[in-house]
Amino acid sequence: MKVKEAIEKSIGKGLDETQLQLISGLATYKMFMGGDTIVRKFDRNSDILVVISGKVRVFSMSDEMVAELLPGSIIGEMSLVDDQPRSASARGAGETSMAVIPSKDLRQLMEDNVEIKATIMTNIARTLASRLRMAMIHMDGLSHSHD
Repeated sequence: MKVKEAIEKSIGKGLDETQLQLISGLATYKMFMGGDTIVRKFDRNSDILVVISGKVRVFSMSDEMVAELLPGSIIGEMSLVDDQPRSASARGAGETSMAVIPSKDLRQLMEDNVEIKATIMTNIARTLASRLRMAMIHMDGLSHSHD
């Protein structure tokens, strides 16, 4: 998957080619090996990362694996939205390539272009809603297993 494709599948869903190119132009390409830390919980960095190839495993505060992210998935959306420290750690599961979009540059682009901002924030809201829904299903399953 290419950087632009990965962005189009995640935060850029619904943007046109020119808008996608603007976001892709902000990204740098980074490789991680299996076990490499991609983001660390409590870090103050709020850059957005998009999985281009490979897999990323996300770990909770207690270091329990809570998700496995595939190409087109995003990391760091919560920190971008609320400017708070990272809430989880993420590590590469095998060779993994990522697009790193600096939050400062992305925020500036969103301030300069209201349509891009609305689309990105809508896509982030959908991602967060989906992840919250999955967490609720997981928690519901845990509570029923103790009945």
